[in-house]
Amino acid sequence: SAQNCPARPSKGGTLITEGQLREAQARLDEAEKKAGKKLGLEESQLGEPEMVNFWQAELKRLTFNKEVLGNLRSEILSGSASSLRFPSRLTIWADDVAKEVEFWCEAIGMQRYESPAGGGAV
Repeated sequence: SAQNCPARPSKGGTLITEGQLREAQARLDEAEKKAGKKLGLEESQLGEPEMVNFWQAELKRLTFNKEVLGNLRSEILSGSASSLRFPSRLTIWADDVAKEVEFWCEAIGMQRYESPAGGGAV
């Protein structure tokens, strides 16, 4: 699975994202200073407001994942995890299979075994 769906390094994920958010906010502040106004989405050629939104959402996702995994870990360690369900197969219709595979591999550690000739992923 490490070859089919390599994981991102988990060390410093939140700290790195917080740093990226600070840098994006600084670039947005500078762009707003040059523009003389507060910039909204799609009001900047370099996309500074969009980058701030992206890193805010990424930080929120990382925080949520950390909480969910912490709760799951607690349930498993306490022995009260008898009601947990882990899917062994998932079928999704998607226009962009490669993008969906990347998401599911990174979000929940899905393993990819093959790519059928007609498209898709197993």
